[in-house]
Amino acid sequence: MANFNININANVQETNNTAGEALASGDLVYLATDGKYYKASASLNSKSTTELRLVTNDAVSNATITLLVYGYYDYGLPILTAGEKYYVSTASGDITDQLYIGTNNIIRYVGTAYDTNTILFNPDQTYISEDATKINDVPLNFIHVHLETDITDLDKYTVAEVDALIATATDIHYEHIQSVSSASWVISHSLGKKPSVTVQDGSGNDVEGSVSYTDDNNLTITFNTAFTGVAYLN
Repeated sequence: MANFNININANVQETNNTAGEALASGDLVYLATDGKYYKASASLNSKSTTELRLVTNDAVSNATITLLVYGYYDYGLPILTAGEKYYVSTASGDITDQLYIGTNNIIRYVGTAYDTNTILFNPDQTYISEDATKINDVPLNFIHVHLETDITDLDKYTVAEVDALIATATDIHYEHIQSVSSASWVISHSLGKKPSVTVQDGSGNDVEGSVSYTDDNNLTITFNTAFTGVAYLN
């Protein structure tokens, strides 16, 4: 088996690049269509989705600059959080640990902090745009944006709120007391539905009868004999 010695501290740099504007060491830059490098910004596709580099020396506009393609860059100040991932910022030339979720800003990874001063610069070629509906400008087919008409009553509640509603919910019902002996009980219940009916006589015995629904709020129960009792409507 072949053995390879890899120097993980080796930086990859490009020389003889041209600054498109005044740049400072540590600026995050992008390659523009004129072949020059300008400060990157997540607020625009054109300023954050091409080749990304880190400036290694101060330069004026149109000056020759050396750029870091991959490797460690020391900012010289404790401006980072060790282990934190960093992305293109909306502030020109800066990086950020903020993910621009819920916005139209570009989300593109540029590196991870090695310590509080140093970043391992390793920009990803993948970027997310248009409120996370596209990857590298390709629409995500499974994205569905809910319209107000799609939302049901239960969609407006969390799982805990739904459980609480179920726990406290009680079915509407009506209890009819027939105090006058009759073979035909006319009941106005106002339940707004055609309820199930259970009838008991004065001794608590279940009694079968024929139920006729006048409408959703009224019904009549007919029996073979007259008696008094209670009708339970659910």
